[in-house]
Amino acid sequence: MTADEVPTPGSKVVHRFTRIFTDSRSVRIYRASDVREQGVVVDGDTAETVAGVVRLLRRTAERAWIRAKGEGPRSSRQLLALGVDLTAEEVRNLLPDGIDVSGPTPAGHDEAGLLRSAEQLLGTIIGVPVAGDAARLRVRVADLVAEANTHAG
Repeated sequence: MTADEVPTPGSKVVHRFTRIFTDSRSVRIYRASDVREQGVVVDGDTAETVAGVVRLLRRTAERAWIRAKGEGPRSSRQLLALGVDLTAEEVRNLLPDGIDVSGPTPAGHDEAGLLRSAEQLLGTIIGVPVAGDAARLRVRVADLVAEANTHAG
């Protein structure tokens, strides 16, 4: 842990390790560079923001799977639902295992709207070690918003 990552009251120390992330295009190993196996400070507000994004993405995936099931086998909405599921787990991996992401279920049935909310929340995460990962995931969520808009109707 560096001097500028000193924990403050209400913050948690997160340990980063190698994790495997997947998306719909490839499987790759993501290695946290300098901070691997070092403590990373995540304050309570950032943890709650990330947990909120996870809840939004899980709600979106739930809605997308329901619609995909209604459209039948080989529905193109299955790819959207899978992409949202994978992204939700990737966002969840920004938090240590001990942090609970349960909370109020986000309201809404529109997948694109829920995804836009998640994208906006990811954009508020700045100035903390997970901000780079959040920015990368925000781009992925923006792609999912575009895909959800093509399936709207």
